[in-house]
This record gives sequence, C-alpha cells and structure tokens, in this order.
Amino acid sequence: MVWLTQNPQTAAGRELRAIVSALLLVCTAAQRDAWLKSLRSWETRHSDFLKERTHGESRWWYTHRRLRAVRSLLKNAAPDLFRYVDNPAVPRTSNHVEGGLNSRIKELLRSHRGLSKNQRLALVCWYLDSRRKSTRNVR
Repeated sequence: MVWLTQNPQTAAGRELRAIVSALLLVCTAAQRDAWLKSLRSWETRHSDFLKERTHGESRWWYTHRRLRAVRSLLKNAAPDLFRYVDNPAVPRTSNHVEGGLNSRIKELLRSHRGLSKNQRLALVCWYLDSRRKSTRNVR
C-alpha cells in the first residue's frame, strides 16, 4: 500500500489499490480465486501501460516503476498468500508475530543499543528461551 500511495494519480494505480485492499477480505477458496482472477485481469488490461518507458539522455527506465514493483511483489507472493485458506492452522496475518514477539525483541535491542552483534544475538536467544520456559510453566 505504501508504494501505491493513498490517492493514486492513474486509473491503473487506483484499480490496483482497490485490488490490494480487497486482499484482506479473502477468507474462502472462491474468494481467493476471484481475487487472483482480478489481479490477472488488471495486469492484462494495463500491460501496455506498465511497459511505458521514460527516456533520459543516456538511458531509459520504466515510467511506472512503483506499479510494476507492486505487481511483481503480488505475483511472487501469490503462491504463499493464501495458505490460510486451505490450512486453518495458518494465521491470516503476521500481526501476532509482529506485534507480540518481534516488537518486544525490537524494544530490548533498542534499550541495549551499545551491545556488540554477538551480545545482541545472545540477548535475543535469552529472551526467546525465557519466553519459551515461561509458557511451558503456564501449561
């Protein structure tokens, strides 16, 4: 979403933003298939637009680099995006990991900024081990 901006200036950008926004609503296999179809349809409709080039004095570059980047990201991620649809044990988002576990590790490393790389690694290992032990005692 960051690469698409809040208010895309092009029709292709607005359409792709809507497709990416709909990604969070996918819960079933039918919705997954419809989402993938909409992505393929978008890519087909805007293929010429995505191939547009800007020419400088000695080189050229793709005019719509960010849209191309988002398209590539989605195409490469597509095989793994919907694992949760077929396997209910897989969480839909990584929010639990990012907010629960990683945020505490980042906080620890921020508060101990002067540590060497080996010391930071030891700190993270200690934290994960103590967390594992405390959850084992609760059960």
